[in-house]
Amino acid sequence: MKKGLRILAIAIIAIISLAVALRVIGFRSMRYEQGKDSMSPTIAGGDICLSIINKQYLSVELKPGMIVLLRHKNYSHLLTKRIIALGGDLVQIQGSSTVVNGLTLDEPYLGTASMTKELGDVKKIRIPPDKLFVMGDNRDNSMDSRFSQFGLIDVNQVVGKPLLVLWSQDKKKIGKWLQ
Repeated sequence: MKKGLRILAIAIIAIISLAVALRVIGFRSMRYEQGKDSMSPTIAGGDICLSIINKQYLSVELKPGMIVLLRHKNYSHLLTKRIIALGGDLVQIQGSSTVVNGLTLDEPYLGTASMTKELGDVKKIRIPPDKLFVMGDNRDNSMDSRFSQFGLIDVNQVVGKPLLVLWSQDKKKIGKWLQ
């Protein structure tokens, strides 16, 4: 009996220590609000993701295709967007085609989502150094770098990254690692 209690106590202490360590490093469980579907189908309203929110431990190099968490002056909460282009890249969007440096992007994460031409067109723009062009995966329902009131993102606005879907109404997404 004593051995069983000792093992249980050690397990509880280990779980608490791990939870504290993850919290200190910056891991958080983020629940996406219902109706907030700018990243759908990748992350939908109601999904819960394990995320790292700590620039000190965000040691990954930012690259196109990566999903990031960012702060924006027009919003009180963190936003989730996908990096489309980095500083120095040339971006153009026409209808449902996103062209970076002359190459049309293959964007399988968009699923069946479409992009309304009158909302989506962006003439060629060269991204300045230390800036990012970001968009949501649900292009018809995303305020992002296509729009002047949102604009390009400074790399310093990136504060984290969603890592893993912990819960979703779509059971196939549970346990899915995010790019």
